[in-house]
Formats: sequence, structure tokens, C-alpha cells
Amino acid sequence: MGASNFKVIVVGGGPIGLTAAAIDFPILEHRSHVIADAGSNLVLMLIGLRAISQLDLLDPLNAVSSPLSRIDRLDHDGRDVGDVQFFTQMEKNFGVCPRVISRHDLTRVLYNTLPSHAQQKVLTNKKLSDITPTVDGATVTRADGSSYEGAIVFGADGAHSTVREAMRRLSLGLGSADVNEERPFMTT
Repeated sequence: MGASNFKVIVVGGGPIGLTAAAIDFPILEHRSHVIADAGSNLVLMLIGLRAISQLDLLDPLNAVSSPLSRIDRLDHDGRDVGDVQFFTQMEKNFGVCPRVISRHDLTRVLYNTLPSHAQQKVLTNKKLSDITPTVDGATVTRADGSSYEGAIVFGADGAHSTVREAMRRLSLGLGSADVNEERPFMTT
């Protein structure tokens, strides 16, 4: 497959998938809306903030997030055991500290700052049903029977990843001995 035919299919329209959209990939999102009040709050560390800054999104992100400068610690009975000023020192040394943001606000910033041509490539109600390897890459089949072809599939579809499940199933079908057991990492 030549470089001009190289096509990436992103599955999942959350923070990672929307960041990929800034690089102009089509995104298949199973929900009816990209900006959903789902998932837990996130802490963006310095390396993530640097990437956000390189996408010129730091100002809109700072407007809807809070700096994480101090952590109050409690024991298992709820008693105060002091605080940690680690992030305050980080800000003093590096000029920035981690930021706390809701997944909803992060996806809103990422989606709303995409150019309109990139927003048009975020396709909602596109629930994935299967991935089939092809000679030149893969075919992604939706639950409604329609399909997309690409050179690679980029799975950004969360803890209960349909992409990871399909890749695992394909590996097992090939008799691979290097397949881990399925254990999604939950926010709880």
C-alpha cells in the first residue's frame, strides 16, 4: 500500500480519539454524541499538558480545569494525616502544575477546537462489530453492516474496548500463545 493510500481508522471519540482527529483521521464513535457526561475526572500531568500546548489548546483547557497544587491526605477513618505540597513545588520548578478536568470538559475542548473538516470526520452512532484483517490492512464492520477499510485501526475506545476484544479474538484464532487474559483497567 503506497503512502498516499495509507488510511487510519480511529475507533472511539473520547480524549485520545479526538486528539488523533487533530491529525485528520476519521473517528467511529458508538455514542450518539461525542461530548458526553461520562467517565471520571482526569488529571493531566506535565507531559500531557505539553502535548495539549503543542496543539494550541492550553488556554481553552485552562479555562475549564483546575490546578492541582496541594493534596490533603486522610486515613481510612477519614482523619487528617496532613497534606502534600509536591505539585506546588512542581509549579515552582517547572512553571506549571497538573490540572484536574472532567472528561466532559476535555472532550468539549478537544472537539470544539477541531476545524470543521475534522469535526465532519467524527462519525457518531458507529458501533463497531468486528475487525477483519485484509492484505493491505483491515476492514472495520459496524453493527449496521456497513464497513470502513484502512491500513491500521487505532483503538481509543476505552476500558471495555471492542477493538482490543477483536484483536484478542484474532490472536486466539491464530493460535498465538502470547495472548493475555481479558482484564480491562477500570477507573474504580
